[in-house]
Amino acid sequence: MATFLCGGCGYEKLTSDSHIGRTAKCPKCKQSSVVHDVVESPSAWDAEEEAPLPLPPPIQVVPAKGMPLWATIILVLTWLCLGIVILVSAVPYITASLSDDALRQSAVTAVLVTRLVGGYIIARCVEKIVKAIAR
Repeated sequence: MATFLCGGCGYEKLTSDSHIGRTAKCPKCKQSSVVHDVVESPSAWDAEEEAPLPLPPPIQVVPAKGMPLWATIILVLTWLCLGIVILVSAVPYITASLSDDALRQSAVTAVLVTRLVGGYIIARCVEKIVKAIAR
């Protein structure tokens, strides 16, 4: 099976296989075009290409939920108070560690690290409690 498809006006006509490769004039616009060998008509190809694709489901936008102002203030005050308490309680140990006694310096370091870790754990617990209440 062969088809004549005009490049000028789009006229299409099925012809016999004996015209394959020859040029022919379009009966409508008189422009010359080549007759091609095809299995399916080009209009069938166009129909396949123009088939609409299914649309994806719509995206639902959920606004982010921030913490209320009171919860933020409580968390900031917790961190500040714990920092001040740890620094004030560490002053005697820091002044005592200025001596040359190595054993005393390592004990002071252990106490400071313990207080810092304890303060951090307390602050994180308060933070989790406030965030749970704020929900």
